[in-house]
Amino acid sequence: MLRAETQQVIDQVERIADSPVLHNSESLCNLLRFLARHSLESPATPIKEHQIAVEVFHRHDNFDPRLDSTVRVQTSRLRTKLAEYYSASDDPLILEIPKGSYGLMVKQRRAAETAPASPPAGPRERAAEAQQKASFDLAPAHLWLGAGLVVLTALITWGLTRPSSPSAPKVSASTALDTFWAAYRRGSEKPLIIFSNAEFSGRPETGLRYLDREQTPSAPVLDHYTGVGEVMSIQELALLFFRRNESFSVKRSRLLHWDDTKNRDLIFIGSPTENLSLRELPLAFDFRFETVRDGPRKGDLSIANLHPQPGEPDRYLGSKDLPITRDYAIISMFPGPASPQSVLLLAGTTTFGTQAAAEFVCREATVAEILAKNPGGTLKPFSSVIEVEIKGGVPVRSRLAAYRQLNTR
Repeated sequence: MLRAETQQVIDQVERIADSPVLHNSESLCNLLRFLARHSLESPATPIKEHQIAVEVFHRHDNFDPRLDSTVRVQTSRLRTKLAEYYSASDDPLILEIPKGSYGLMVKQRRAAETAPASPPAGPRERAAEAQQKASFDLAPAHLWLGAGLVVLTALITWGLTRPSSPSAPKVSASTALDTFWAAYRRGSEKPLIIFSNAEFSGRPETGLRYLDREQTPSAPVLDHYTGVGEVMSIQELALLFFRRNESFSVKRSRLLHWDDTKNRDLIFIGSPTENLSLRELPLAFDFRFETVRDGPRKGDLSIANLHPQPGEPDRYLGSKDLPITRDYAIISMFPGPASPQSVLLLAGTTTFGTQAAAEFVCREATVAEILAKNPGGTLKPFSSVIEVEIKGGVPVRSRLAAYRQLNTR
């Protein structure tokens, strides 16, 4: 039931985004998808105007709502468009934005109700009649969508089981995303997402720590944990694949057998320190993960820049102290062991950087930054580092810090 309801919300969002009401309104479609994703991931957490400004409308982190009314104006426009859509629709699932709120409310239309047979001429009249005639169940979305991780499980299950459907209508994707993912998606089988699950020792009640086989060679291995950023990364990729009408498979790193990868494109989520199967690939790039061996940051994970260009550091290190406010991540796309297989690596020095890397390749504006590094618009194998700003445990802004095209001959 939970998986069906989650899928129903996603289907409804794309139905509205592809309708004449939101035709040529990319900013409103992006806002609708963002609010829907937030309601699925964090149904009990109020969404902030600042978060919408930064993540949807790409405002700077110093955004001041007193001087910039973009979020309020666009949310009001979307609220009106939703009322206009439902005034002429008998869809069973209702999405609306209550006044004075940025949260997306999900309601179920009662079975006996139908849309007005003859909608009035103007949007305001249609919205008014819809409010008078339509009576909805008042249970808020979070009562039946459940916790974010359970929703993610449903999305993963959908990705694993949903067959490809070439005849199904595909939502039009942006040019940058099309170009980027067309360069990646070459395998004959559906892509395989491999997420990290490090080896730990200890117990959850008393504390977990990375397993050190030299010190405790006989300690039992706990390998059924992964980071929050890895979970959110799969969520981000699942929504992207859904919009592109494609399916995928998911496997945790410790269970990967290389026979599973034949004829598949691969997406590795998480660094080699936790995504252990990555250690078996020859990652001979300018950027690689290294543990700092001396100095005040001894023991911290960093990204080494083996051939720094002018103005670049020789090492990228995230925040020293908690809470983490800055991280770095590697985004690389390169040929796999079997041609024409492609591999995409999304990995931060912390779980927040990993999440930011996944978001970076799933959004139009940031993917366009990568494509801008490729003259002629043809994406070639590359390796890059992104710098990530973090607030309250959430990546809020990322930028390309370094980029290299790979020589794959």
